[in-house]
Amino acid sequence: MRAINPNGLLMTCSCSGAMTQSGQFLSVLQEASKQAVRKLTQLRYAGPSPDHTLDVSYPEGAYLTNVLLKDPALRRGFRETCAGRLKERRCLARGVGKC
Repeated sequence: MRAINPNGLLMTCSCSGAMTQSGQFLSVLQEASKQAVRKLTQLRYAGPSPDHTLDVSYPEGAYLTNVLLKDPALRRGFRETCAGRLKERRCLARGVGKC
């Protein structure tokens, strides 16, 4: 998620019924965005295409999930955040734990 450009998009998918039906898929995405210090907007949450039919007597068949996320446009403090990340990467490359 750190690699998403400002105003960029991220499409991610899951084919795990356990993740989709329990709500864990969105929880994982929320946690990842927190760890990446990104505030993402959900543009789309979708299931399978119409040609992948679902038998109503077998709800476990609803396992395909597609989520489209967007990083909002440049926000205040973005340059400072980028500068901080660049400094952190340089310190790590030199083997210095904290700058």
